[in-house]
Amino acid sequence: MHLGKEAASLVSRQFAAPIALEFEKAYCPYFLFAKKRYAGLLFASDPQIPDRLDKKGVESVRRDSCEFVHDVYEGALSLLCRSKNEPALVAEAAALVQREAHALLSGRVDIHRLLLSKQVPSTSPSPLRHPWVQLKCGAPRLMQCLTPRLVAYSALRTTR
Repeated sequence: MHLGKEAASLVSRQFAAPIALEFEKAYCPYFLFAKKRYAGLLFASDPQIPDRLDKKGVESVRRDSCEFVHDVYEGALSLLCRSKNEPALVAEAAALVQREAHALLSGRVDIHRLLLSKQVPSTSPSPLRHPWVQLKCGAPRLMQCLTPRLVAYSALRTTR
């Protein structure tokens, strides 16, 4: 933080009077996954104590992932950020992900933790264009169309 503030004052002296560069925050560690997707421990006020775990654009803050993904991602990321290159905490984060993946594959994860919900935008010209609405609204109609064909097919199969 000290170097950041010093760099800001040096650069500010190089510009005209109304332009001033100000130190805002520092991250340590900093994980950059892609453009506009990052996470890290945020240091803004005290250089010794992190203010919080800051996340932007990653699965644990996005609303299009389920609670299970959010919890696993948050737990592993928290362990990795606080590890300070300690192999035991990195191994613990890997073990957490493996344990949760095994629980998911063995069916021990509550189905409510795997649900997603979406809202249909009120500005949408036709709400039926959205696939999740088509699935919900179209399923009964699809069964109405298929039922006579399925009955006829099963009758045909039993007479042969």
